Amino acid sequence: MNGIDTQNRNSATDIALIKPYSAKNITGKKSVKKHLQKTFVLNTDASAPLLGVVSRLAYQKGLDLLPPIIPKLVAEGRQIAILGSGKKALEISFGQLHKQYPGIVSLNVGYNDLLSHDIMAGADMLIMPSRFGPYELNQLCGLTYGTPPIVSSTGGLADSIQHTSPASIKNNTATGFVLKSVTQAALLDTIRKATSLW
Repeated sequence: MNGIDTQNRNSATDIALIKPYSAKNITGKKSVKKHLQKTFVLNTDASAPLLGVVSRLAYQKGLDLLPPIIPKLVAEGRQIAILGSGKKALEISFGQLHKQYPGIVSLNVGYNDLLSHDIMAGADMLIMPSRFGPYELNQLCGLTYGTPPIVSSTGGLADSIQHTSPASIKNNTATGFVLKSVTQAALLDTIRKATSLW
């Protein structure tokens, strides 16, 4: 399994963040979330679960599952910050939702390393429903920032993320949330479970 540069991706020392924080003192994460909301022109609301996406917008990444369920997520009080580029149809779809739900859904098309740090640290959860892929890194980055990933059970995602359940919480092994299948229904269900625990 691949690893990450924990000097570059470290919430306590990351100079890209507006305020550092750690597992022992997580209060700075609130400031980072507020900064992310302002940067992505989202409503400044600490109580709204903020879902982050940092990805290539592609079928492989499973992100075509997200646009159809966004109206339900919005209706349930969740915010979404998306950073990425790729399949034109997906860029258009997310762009339309950005226009439809100002202050709640935000899209930044392209790659921006600084913004990726903001999302991974400022979001409350990362969305990564990949259909296939031998390895991933963003779920590990999310974990270093205290941002649990919502993933599918494939490749490096399956190798690195232990689903949050009563047993994994008791054993202190829970590291994220794993979809039962790569479908819209499973993604929506898993996001709902994750945000209810949040």
